[in-house]
Amino acid sequence: MEQVRPLVRDLHIEWAGCQEDSGVLVLYIPPQTSTDKPFVVPAMDLKGRDGVAVPIRSGDDTT
Repeated sequence: MEQVRPLVRDLHIEWAGCQEDSGVLVLYIPPQTSTDKPFVVPAMDLKGRDGVAVPIRSGDDTT
């Protein structure tokens, strides 16, 4: 999450172990202020050039 800009405010990450070698990673991301959006992450395009990606959430999907 350190690569997301701006930083996600009040992010809570928790590991819930289910068995010895398995579990569930829980991320709680509270609503963020509109002045902090959009969030960007480092990414490469199909030609290997550096850039950023802007994840867009729509219901259960992220594009």
